[in-house]
Amino acid sequence: MAVPVLIVDDDPEIRELVGALLDGREYALTMAATG
Repeated sequence: MAVPVLIVDDDPEIRELVGALLDGREYALTMAATG
């Protein structure tokens, strides 16, 4: 996932969106792991 972030690094809005998606996935994985 590092490659897309590097590609859109010049656009703060897209970078923020990608970051939010990554955070959301990490949150979902955490919730699934903790049950």
